[in-house]
Amino acid sequence: MRTRPVAAGLMAAGLAAAALGLVTPGPADAAGVQHLTFSFDETAAEHVEGIGAGCPEFIGTLVEQRHDELAGVMLSDGTVHGRTVATARVQLVPDDPEAVSYDGGYVLHETGTYAHAGQDDWIETSTVHGTLTGSDGSSFRIAEVMHLTTRPDGTAQVWFDRMSCP
Repeated sequence: MRTRPVAAGLMAAGLAAAALGLVTPGPADAAGVQHLTFSFDETAAEHVEGIGAGCPEFIGTLVEQRHDELAGVMLSDGTVHGRTVATARVQLVPDDPEAVSYDGGYVLHETGTYAHAGQDDWIETSTVHGTLTGSDGSSFRIAEVMHLTTRPDGTAQVWFDRMSCP
């Protein structure tokens, strides 16, 4: 299960826009540091076959409704350091109408750096923790750790992504 269908690109694009002056950051302090804040909502759906290690078997559609709050600073050299906290509702709708469906949510914490006014890669690390409850009354926890690089052209490389149900 991916918990980052669109947001990594949106966040990197938002920070790049701030670094390039396309988003108006707050006023600079005495050291030339500007404080950035913005939020966005996204909804995404994708077909999945499996969730992660230790998770219930699942084949169907993953639907996420997510709200992200980003805060960061832009240094005088254009380097941006950002932090995001996101909350999401997750629904797992099985292909088989007789199978268990799941509903729940997660919280994501993410940090990253975008160097040199958006001309270099955005490098981030994120963690996710949440709980999903089944239509049969069962429940399970989800946990994910991911390291991702997003290039200035918007392409992304996932270096490490581990989803599990501890």
